[in-house]
Amino acid sequence: MMSEFTASCFPLWDEWFPEEPIGQGSAGTVSRIRRSTPEGVEYAALKQITISADTGNFRYARAQGMDAGCIRYFFRAVLDETMQEIDMMKQLSGCPNIVHLEDSLSREISGQGQDATSDSVSGWMVFIRMELLTPFIDRMTEDLFSPAEICRVGMDLCSALDACRQARIVHRDVKPENIFWQKETGAFKLGDFGFAHYMERPTEEKGRAGTLTHMSPEIYAGSPADYAGDLYALGIILYRLLNDNRIPFLPQYPGLFTPQDRNLALLRRLRGENPPLPAAAVYAADLSCAATGLGMSFSDRQRPAIAELAQIARKAVLADPAARFRSAKEMRAALKAVAESHLL
Repeated sequence: MMSEFTASCFPLWDEWFPEEPIGQGSAGTVSRIRRSTPEGVEYAALKQITISADTGNFRYARAQGMDAGCIRYFFRAVLDETMQEIDMMKQLSGCPNIVHLEDSLSREISGQGQDATSDSVSGWMVFIRMELLTPFIDRMTEDLFSPAEICRVGMDLCSALDACRQARIVHRDVKPENIFWQKETGAFKLGDFGFAHYMERPTEEKGRAGTLTHMSPEIYAGSPADYAGDLYALGIILYRLLNDNRIPFLPQYPGLFTPQDRNLALLRRLRGENPPLPAAAVYAADLSCAATGLGMSFSDRQRPAIAELAQIARKAVLADPAARFRSAKEMRAALKAVAESHLL
């Protein structure tokens, strides 16, 4: 159930009413909402974020020399940054491959910090209304991607990254959890442009370079996050789709691995070792094989497409930035050539 506070905010959006929660993360909850129109019922997603010392941050703030006034000032800055990043995402809503953000608002709340001797510390609730989509991670775990769909994933997200570059915006955290799928059109969309940053533990310092499983070696080594890093992260996603969803350097499916094996696989890539071709290239080269390890079937006519997709994915994640694709446009053109030559 959505909280009474959440429901009380809906008059600000007139006809929208809450339904069931559909997601829960460290930064807040996502729920489905609905409204009735002359054409029928419409649905949207509501992301609700709490910015408050009452969510477990008060002790950490006090341990860093903050009093109640300083804590309020600090969390107000977190709110301002969050709203700025929401505005940034609104700028990109015209791109069909970026999640469309429809509206947002913030509302002040008040509460008592966890320390019983503390003064009352205010916080904020942030509400973000956006189009209702299917999480990409659900597709990865529930459905198998065909070679044509893998091309579509890459082309759509290249379009999203090109729009980001034109707007001079670096996403910093391209990964499956931040990608969504529109069932009606088949489009894949990039979302979550960092406005959840600092929400899990705002009073602890965290870098903004992204997630290790999709981070480029140069960013891991200390270079700032940039467009090339976003494109590299997309390359890791394509590599995984062609590698039975596994990151580079893990045993080929169905081989077993431990947490230590996974950490070593990460370090090999992050320290500059070039990954091998994804497993799909091995399957496609074996004329007696007609499916990947996870069961994605393919025809003989599609073997060249899989082989070329594997080469594209590997090129996108080479250790040397100069050896990769120079831009999202270039990578999209390579993917489009595969689709037009072998999959249409």
